[in-house]
Amino acid sequence: MATTFINGEKVNDMFINGEKVNKAWINGEVFYEKKTSFLSNYGRGDPTPYWLISSQSEPRIARSTDNGKSWTTVSNLNIGSRVNKFASGNDGIVIAVGSTGSAYSRSTNFGQTWTLYAMPTTGPCLCHFWKGYFYLTQRLAGNALVFRSVDGLNWSAAGNFNTGSGVERINGFAHNVDILVHGADTSGRIGTTTNGTTWTNRTVTQPSAITSVTYEDGVFLAIGHNQTGYAWSLNGESWTIVNESPNTRALWAATAFKGIHICPIYSGDQGCRVFTSSTRTFSSIITAPLMPPSTGNWQQIDNNEEFALMCGRSTTAIWHTVNGQIWEHWSNAPWTCNAIINVRS
Repeated sequence: MATTFINGEKVNDMFINGEKVNKAWINGEVFYEKKTSFLSNYGRGDPTPYWLISSQSEPRIARSTDNGKSWTTVSNLNIGSRVNKFASGNDGIVIAVGSTGSAYSRSTNFGQTWTLYAMPTTGPCLCHFWKGYFYLTQRLAGNALVFRSVDGLNWSAAGNFNTGSGVERINGFAHNVDILVHGADTSGRIGTTTNGTTWTNRTVTQPSAITSVTYEDGVFLAIGHNQTGYAWSLNGESWTIVNESPNTRALWAATAFKGIHICPIYSGDQGCRVFTSSTRTFSSIITAPLMPPSTGNWQQIDNNEEFALMCGRSTTAIWHTVNGQIWEHWSNAPWTCNAIINVRS
């Protein structure tokens, strides 16, 4: 459902020539975009002006109601560790999971207030939202259990994903309308599902340590931290491995919109790399003016279909880009950050 937000408040659906539109951003003018193939078809919902960030060291979060220009500390979620991932579903429901611990926190009002709940399984989990369901996956070696829920409260078993031996975490979800892709750190494992409950295991030689999986404009992309290559796929099942020399540097997180996948460099060289879906190629390291400094240890990035915001675990700075090439210092968080998300309606 297309929803419009004006000054952070939800208003009635907008129509132009009898057709629904995606959103109206109020920045002096109202901008409309016709509702065609949009992320809500993939299950994330429409963007809002609401963003959430988490602290690098404690289970604290801050919230923005003005597209990341200012931040207000919301609460300590008491989940036993820092918030490692957010997942945003429909109707303002958001869940937050930690890097350790057996509890997660849930909000039903776009991240304003939170309630603590026990995990449906042991061990820390990764979370995601796809086709009307929240997913929790164990960050464990071997057959990691998967659970799903419509409301983020009542969970049912949704199969398991073989992460390989010695895996300590699972990183990255991406999806199109028909398939959900899940990447595992340190083993080159990729799990795919078309129904949300039965998983097929696949393996890529590069990146052997997958840190992020994204989907945009018909192409899945799997990147890794200090790897010598990356992998892309048109269907999430058959993957093309691209080896590079020098290596792909310290790529950790990615976000995808406007036909590109933006991959900031986690540490080392200043800048980022941009993968274009239409050509299925990476740019060289971009060091255009106003690039974020290399000292940020850029941890996570997300977008609202218009621009991306990025946070770092060694800096309070929040950076903004519309294309991954030119960046702007957008705002400052209350503390160094670990995760960021644009909350969806």
